[in-house]
Amino acid sequence: MELTNNIVNQDQILVQKIKRQDKAGIEILKGVKKHKITFVDEIEKGKDVQTVIEVECWKKYNYVSPDTEVADECCSLI
Repeated sequence: MELTNNIVNQDQILVQKIKRQDKAGIEILKGVKKHKITFVDEIEKGKDVQTVIEVECWKKYNYVSPDTEVADECCSLI
């Protein structure tokens, strides 16, 4: 998968609406309570209900220790 960083104008952005349906085929709409909730383990026997995504700790790469000298910068505008 190749990622590209293209600059686009606000009017060029298209938002695709996803039509979600429950197990019985009833469309899930905001504010309408006709749909039914079903967990994935009820549909696919033996499948886990949860999904675990491990995220690497960013602190060990961005941590500034108290021993690190920080340059005091000063600026004068006239």
